Amino acid sequence: ELLRGAGLSILRNAHFVFIDEAAGLPVDVAVELLWRARRVVMATTLDGYEGSGQGFLLRTLPKLLQTRSEIRQINLETPLRWNRGCSLEALANSVLLLDATPADESSVALA
Repeated sequence: ELLRGAGLSILRNAHFVFIDEAAGLPVDVAVELLWRARRVVMATTLDGYEGSGQGFLLRTLPKLLQTRSEIRQINLETPLRWNRGCSLEALANSVLLLDATPADESSVALA
């Protein structure tokens, strides 16, 4: 609703727009919010079983960087769920394929 009618005025006049779990937004909506609002803060989880964080990293973030070149990224390095180096985390990542990386484009083109 913020992208239509009176919502556009709200976006333009807001000092900040905060978006939690930005990976849940469709790419075009995230880009539109970034384009319309003066200052946008997006937070999202990149790791997780649902895969939306990787989608944000691979699809949304490049589009956002094309929209505004002055984007600042801040990454949380200290884990919240596990102690650093926890063997249970490594097991969970392995079993649930959470540490998978995208295939390179040449192998995907051949598929």
